Amino acid sequence: MLIIPPDERELVCLVGIDPGTTFLGFGLLYFDPYTLALKHASSELLRGERLALDPWFINAHGARASRVQGMKDRLASLFNLLKPFAVSAEGNFMNPHRPQAYGALVESVACIHEALKTYSYYQPLFMFEPSVVKKAVGAGGAAGKDDVNRALHQLGIDKIYSGSLLLEKATEHETDALAIAYTKYNEIREQANDLYVRYPHLKKG
Repeated sequence: MLIIPPDERELVCLVGIDPGTTFLGFGLLYFDPYTLALKHASSELLRGERLALDPWFINAHGARASRVQGMKDRLASLFNLLKPFAVSAEGNFMNPHRPQAYGALVESVACIHEALKTYSYYQPLFMFEPSVVKKAVGAGGAAGKDDVNRALHQLGIDKIYSGSLLLEKATEHETDALAIAYTKYNEIREQANDLYVRYPHLKKG
């Protein structure tokens, strides 16, 4: 379950998404815009079957189309509620062990684009390859769920994480989504540090 911090208006919101038509990980990070310190993290697992529309829609378009439409509606609702500064997702990639999953990834990413347009028509969806995400959080190239979770703990995400369960109990999709959000945060932080080197008077706190 997503938990929004009480002081959200003073913080910058970043969303990370692990795409999927059956399961979709939604990660949330908030940071202080002046100190760039991370302040809050949360996540949610979206289940396509639970978001599927009424039986009439399923009969007309099929179960998969219903799951995708349900995902889109839920994402649009979340984007309009959270008003994120940036939304990032894992890029489409072909897993040689599961080539049939590629089509679902493409479909899911298109769904995210459509949902994002309902919040801000010109806001981009930032895409990161899995290898880039794992490098950003300090996990190895062949990192699995436990490795990514361990990397998030080393980054201190567990100390600011709020959810119905502890971070170590989060699903693989949720931890991947948080890692994707962190990748964008890390990129912003590096850009800000470059700016502060040139213009140190801009840095506060």
